[in-house]
Amino acid sequence: MAIFLNIIFLILGFLFGIFYFSTIILSFFYGFPKALLGYFRKELRLKAVLHSLGIFLGWQIFIALIFILMAIFFPRIFDFIETRSGALSLGSFIGFWYMAASLFRKSARDDLKLDYQEFIRPYKIDQKDSSYEKLV
Repeated sequence: MAIFLNIIFLILGFLFGIFYFSTIILSFFYGFPKALLGYFRKELRLKAVLHSLGIFLGWQIFIALIFILMAIFFPRIFDFIETRSGALSLGSFIGFWYMAASLFRKSARDDLKLDYQEFIRPYKIDQKDSSYEKLV
């Protein structure tokens, strides 16, 4: 039974590592700096920067709330995960670095650029027919 639980925790950790990297880490270390640079170059509205930062902070707060609520309402489950977190941590580590290594593929970088372009489309400033001051 212990091996089965460790395999389950390894898989859950792997999925969490993939989710954490692709949703939280990339939004903060890729999306936020690009949005900030676009704002200073007057290509993007300030809302793009705030949205990028809000995604990062929102997910961090959400995950922390899940763990706090689990510790309050399900202390036995939380203690079990806390004491037997080796497989969960290993799975998270593997999932995180799997996603990080995927950025070395050209197709993954191209997909990341396309996703970012779709994300910032509503925040782009049209330089032809409107002034920057009106859109900030």
